[in-house]
Amino acid sequence: MSQKNIDVHADLSLSVDGEPFTIRGSGRDITIAIPSLQAGRKLLDTPLGGREQTRRVHDALRQADVTARVTLDGRTIARIGADAQPGAASRFLRLGQAEVRPTAVAAASARQSPWTWLLALAGTGLVTWLLVRYFSE
Repeated sequence: MSQKNIDVHADLSLSVDGEPFTIRGSGRDITIAIPSLQAGRKLLDTPLGGREQTRRVHDALRQADVTARVTLDGRTIARIGADAQPGAASRFLRLGQAEVRPTAVAAASARQSPWTWLLALAGTGLVTWLLVRYFSE
């Protein structure tokens, strides 16, 4: 199958369970702005989301030389398509060719729910301390 270049020009609004999403396209870039991580999860739980559907969309975008990025608070948290560069987080989560930026997701989570983030950080510190202590004896 030959590669087809597509120029995307779009300005769409989408709502899933009352959560607003903005989709903008310019040239070979598509930006999907999500209002929160929970809203992003809702979007993945629709027929538009899911692993198999994401893989199909990724393959189609790659063939068209187009990249879609998901943003939260103006920061890219994930990408699929032509410019996606999956790393260790993508492999660990078995997301195929989807690129996930865990530090951006963690930062967004901390901004949206600082107490939850603080508790998770404290728990991680405790587990690390216990493992170091266990293996150093």
